[in-house]
Amino acid sequence: PNTSPDEVRQRLGQFSDQVVDFGRAVDVLQSIIVYGMHEGFRQADKELRNEVLIILTMLAQFPCAVGYFLNSGLFHLLVTYACIEEAGSEAWDGFCQDLGKFRNFATVADIDLEFKKELWFILSELLRSNDPIALEVVASSPLQATLLQYMEHDSFDPLKKTEHVAAEQFNFSVSMNASRDDTMLSKSLVEDKKTLADSKKPRRLTAAIVSASMSASGMQSRGIVKKSFISQLPLSKLREFQLLAVAFLLHNAPRMLATF
Repeated sequence: PNTSPDEVRQRLGQFSDQVVDFGRAVDVLQSIIVYGMHEGFRQADKELRNEVLIILTMLAQFPCAVGYFLNSGLFHLLVTYACIEEAGSEAWDGFCQDLGKFRNFATVADIDLEFKKELWFILSELLRSNDPIALEVVASSPLQATLLQYMEHDSFDPLKKTEHVAAEQFNFSVSMNASRDDTMLSKSLVEDKKTLADSKKPRRLTAAIVSASMSASGMQSRGIVKKSFISQLPLSKLREFQLLAVAFLLHNAPRMLATF
C-alpha cells in the first residue's frame, strides 16, 4: 500500500533511537563542519563538508532529530551559515560567535553554492517537525529576509548593461528607422558630447559631497556586503536560488507566522 511521508516519519520515530546514536552522531558531524568553516579552504575539505550535510539531512528526517540539533547548537550553526554572507554578521545577535573564514564558505564557487542549498534544505526538513523552538529561531533570524532579497534581483535583466551595450542597442534602433530618425540622432550626438564634456569637468568638493561620500563608505563597510554576494551569482544560479527561496518560504513561512 502507498505510504505517505508523514506515516514514514512516524514509523521511523518509533525505533529511531535503536537505529542511530543521535547525540554522538550530531556531535561528531558538527565538529567536522566547524573545522571546515575555519580551516577547510581546499576542494577536498569542502567536498567532505558537503557530504556531512547530506548525512545530517538524512538524520533530520527522524522526528526526534530536531531536539539533538537544538541542544548541541548545530541548529543555530546551520541558520548562521545559511544567511550570514547576505545579511551581514551584525544583522542578528543570534549568529554563532565563532565564525569561520568567509573564503571557506561564502564564495560563488559551485561547491559553496551547493553547501548553501543543502543548508536551506536541511533547515526546511527540520522545520517539518513543527518544533516551536526551531520555528522561533528561524523566525527571529534574518533568514526569511535573506530569501526575500533573492526575489529583489531580476535574474533576466540584472541591470548590468554597460554603456557600450546600451550604445549598440541605440544604434541598432536608429538603423531600423534611419530615414525617420536622422535628425534625432544628430541632436542626440550633440547632447551626448556636451554631457561628456561636462562630466569631465572637475567637480568642486562641498561639505555635502564629502558627507555623502563618507556615509556611502560607511554603508559599504557595514552592510553593502549583504547584497554583493547575490549580485555576483551567475544568472542561472540566481534563478535556481530564487526557486529554492520561494519553495522554502511557501512551505515554512506559514509555520513561522504561527509563532508570533
